[in-house]
Amino acid sequence: FNFTINYNKPQNGATALFNGNISETSWSTLNVDTSTRGYKYSYDPLNRLVSATGTPNSNYNVSGITYDKNGNILSLNRNGYQGGSVFTDMDKLVYSYGNSNQLNYVTDSGNNNYGFKDDNKSGNDYYYDANGSLIKDLNKGITSVNYNYMGMPTEVKLNNSDTQKVRFIYAADRRKVRKIKNENGSETITDYAGNFIYENNTLKQFSHPEGYVKNDNGTFSYVYNYTDHLGSVRLSYTDANNDGVITPSTEILQESNPYPFGLKQKGYNGNIIGSENNYKTYLGQEINKDLGLNWLSFRYRNYNPEIGRFFGVDPVSEDYLSISTYQFAHNSPVWKIELEGLEGAPTAGGDIVNHEPVNRAPIPIGDSTSHNYGTAQNWVTISSSVAPSNDIRSGQFNDSDFGGIINPASDAMYDSDPSGAVVQDVTFIALSFVGANAIDDAIATANDPNASALDVAQAAVNAALTSKGNKKGPNPNAKPRRPHLRKSTINKTWEANKNSNGKVIDPTGKEITWNKSKKRNGQWDMGHKPGHEFRKDWQLYKDGKLTWDQMKERYNDPDRYRPELPSTNRSHKYEEK
Repeated sequence: FNFTINYNKPQNGATALFNGNISETSWSTLNVDTSTRGYKYSYDPLNRLVSATGTPNSNYNVSGITYDKNGNILSLNRNGYQGGSVFTDMDKLVYSYGNSNQLNYVTDSGNNNYGFKDDNKSGNDYYYDANGSLIKDLNKGITSVNYNYMGMPTEVKLNNSDTQKVRFIYAADRRKVRKIKNENGSETITDYAGNFIYENNTLKQFSHPEGYVKNDNGTFSYVYNYTDHLGSVRLSYTDANNDGVITPSTEILQESNPYPFGLKQKGYNGNIIGSENNYKTYLGQEINKDLGLNWLSFRYRNYNPEIGRFFGVDPVSEDYLSISTYQFAHNSPVWKIELEGLEGAPTAGGDIVNHEPVNRAPIPIGDSTSHNYGTAQNWVTISSSVAPSNDIRSGQFNDSDFGGIINPASDAMYDSDPSGAVVQDVTFIALSFVGANAIDDAIATANDPNASALDVAQAAVNAALTSKGNKKGPNPNAKPRRPHLRKSTINKTWEANKNSNGKVIDPTGKEITWNKSKKRNGQWDMGHKPGHEFRKDWQLYKDGKLTWDQMKERYNDPDRYRPELPSTNRSHKYEEK
């Protein structure tokens, strides 16, 4: 299995992106069909997916994705396998809502036998209870869904029949512990005992760190999974004869490649050896195919990948007022994930656009990355003085756009480029809200030729603390950590302290010289004027009287500094006691 992610260096004709969005993905396996397939992605100004153009052909294109003001999907088109050589227009979906985020019905003018199936042709498709949870899906024949006090479905009945239903039993923490399927009077009981799964009291499989162990009539086999950057299982294989070599035709058990939003692609490498494993699939979740439900079962909600929506209200929706209570991964399923259907527990980073924590997949920095999914986050900082304002809005920057700091727009910029100035100010405010300024500092410090190794290390520590949510200040016993000192602050301090002869004089009376072709360190230091010593600001910060952003601005106020020789500055002789 090979999987590649491209950002700013696309290889298949996508637009290079520098704002953290993925421009391309591609994959291939040694299964029956070894072709390399992939997607080129396009996004709207809110970083929501609007199209995924397939490579090397359009057989699995996704296009025409539009949204309303709340982030509800209004339209979506999908190409796909339809039983022969025709792949176009498998799904042409149009979504209809009432005066709420609740979906009333979806119409499909594509091929109704594949992909989404529009089997209800009159009236609404979907009905909800007073809590906003789905109780009917007439396209799937679901005539009733009952819920417990936690909002989890306990019984799903099709066609009002007691012989066409699925029941669920949960633990107090919403973990599913039992599923009981009744299909035409035949009952199948699945028990979930931690990592062990039993079917009709017989052990079926259990997990191990790299996949699972399956039981075939008393014979246990190790199965290994390849997952992508989102944690979705793409390929499962086993070494059935224990010869140390994988024979694709007999030892690749199953392969699953999803469309954006999670629907499985069909028409290639669909062969399954043995029983199909549905317990860990897209985003590592179980897909419930019983009686044609095709639900992805997250701990807090269930999800319909055919239409890209949950069918229950987000349990923490009151914390996210700017987006629909039914949307999936902020409509950015290429690089964002849902953690158990609950958005209130961010695992890494924040969503800049919505000012909301989201679950971000641990995708690596860089291009053409294969088989390596580290935990580093993609933080990009740009300056409107470097990147044109239209580039900021689209996220399409050039390599030369890096290394700037996002600062408030200047008066001169409002005169020359008012639109860009507004964008820069809004971006600066947004980054301040999510605590990204320390990360901004770390990147700038690392690229500053005048920064010492200590400066770089300290800025990295600040960024790490900020990315973990430490925005209210350190522990009272924490060691002082200095913000990044901007180049503009250094230059302004130097110019402001020149005397009438254009010279800069140390408090000892000696002249200070600065060879700008060399590192400043060792030539002169940024000395605090008496009364503006850093230790005083740090104490205010520890006492909660200054925020980190306030600390940062005070630290970069040139009026608080004067140039000093290194020996003078480090003697502390001229500080206010």
